[in-house]
Amino acid sequence: MIAGMESKKIRRRSIRGKRHLLDNYSTDKPVFLGGTPTFGYMNVNKQWVINPDESKWVKWMYESYAQGMSTLEIQSELNINGISPRRARSGLWGLATIQKMLGNESYTGLKRWFDKEIEKEWIYQIPQIIPVSLFQKVQKKLEENQKNKDNNKKHHFLLDGLLHCDCGLRFGNESKQRPHGKTETYYCVSRGRRWRGEQVEDCLNRKGLSRDKTDQAILHIVKSVAKDSVKLKEMFKNDILNKKKESDKSLQNDIKRLETKVKRLQKKIEVTVDNIAKVEVAILQGQKDEKVGKQTIKLLEQERSFVETEYKKSFLEIEELDSQREWLDWLGKYGESLDYNTRSEDKRRDFVHGLVKKINVKPVYDENRDGVLKQLGHIFEVTFKMGIVGDKLVWKDESNKKQGYDLKEGQTTHKTKVIDVTVSRGQPKKKEENQDDRRKDRSDLLRNCRIVISIRVHLVSASQG
Repeated sequence: MIAGMESKKIRRRSIRGKRHLLDNYSTDKPVFLGGTPTFGYMNVNKQWVINPDESKWVKWMYESYAQGMSTLEIQSELNINGISPRRARSGLWGLATIQKMLGNESYTGLKRWFDKEIEKEWIYQIPQIIPVSLFQKVQKKLEENQKNKDNNKKHHFLLDGLLHCDCGLRFGNESKQRPHGKTETYYCVSRGRRWRGEQVEDCLNRKGLSRDKTDQAILHIVKSVAKDSVKLKEMFKNDILNKKKESDKSLQNDIKRLETKVKRLQKKIEVTVDNIAKVEVAILQGQKDEKVGKQTIKLLEQERSFVETEYKKSFLEIEELDSQREWLDWLGKYGESLDYNTRSEDKRRDFVHGLVKKINVKPVYDENRDGVLKQLGHIFEVTFKMGIVGDKLVWKDESNKKQGYDLKEGQTTHKTKVIDVTVSRGQPKKKEENQDDRRKDRSDLLRNCRIVISIRVHLVSASQG
């Protein structure tokens, strides 16, 4: 009991020390609050300092994962090169550690510390190891990989990761061998989540989508939009590949500008949080009138909310620029010719994923003749990565086309009519077999009836004779 009390006393003293450091020094320097430094950093005079050797591997991890390397491959590379993680007795890296590092916002230069006792968060800056744009790209990839996580998955469908249900959840897929044949379907994951006890909204997408029918319908839509796009034709006509380097350079400059803005906003958030803390302390110590102090805190909270919004907005702008860069990479890959060669599964997948960002699936219901609601099919809202839906070429002078033309930007979303791609119900083969059996039974019954009638006729004739 005495040991427990002493432990609590030491902890309270430690917490008070951290609060003191954050309140008085975090705005001027990256204070280190104790414990084991995060991999990539080191503690120098109780301040966060970048570790030159480890930070190179942190950058490598982020860049490699963003380029498609798996966490398992990253783990192998780190272990092979003899890079030691923090706290691991074996000296080897764990997958969970790598996953946690890839999601650590501190590497962007923004450190957060939350005090559970008083429910207060401190935000301050530390040296930056990776840019925000790279961090955002990795988070997006982590989220996609988490959504499509399936260690036993043997089948990769054309629209993996693109289909989203109207209820807000994604679509999963399955391939099963049944007695009447193989079935491959896309389905909303809401039912499975509800079965596991999760709180999810009611979903009207109760019928699965046939993989073949859905893939054919979406591929046809994407091909039609791409073929009709004046913008795509014009981009290739003007040899977009020669301008790709200039576009990449422009995007890099925009991203660099936003990175600077994010750093400035990080500092502003930190200062605002610090000011709120100072006002709260002044109220507690009686140095400031409580009413005036609370009004000041309210204004500062509004300022913090505004800056946080700008901060998130800048993140989204960086993500959008990264999407444009991905689009340019896609053009670079397919720019030699736009012949829509989609004969193989891999080429079809690359083609669709290169153009399409998301597909929303909305069920459509109507009453039948008995007044019962029945599902007619689905409406697909295909969102493209660029505004190529219905784009137009507008001549400056119809009578004199030598004066040139302008391109009118199209929309990014194409909405289909009602399409029935639901999975067929029933077991056709068994049904045919049952019909054959019934025909045979009827035939046997008629033959037996004829035999019985014939016997009765003979008996009657014999009795009369």
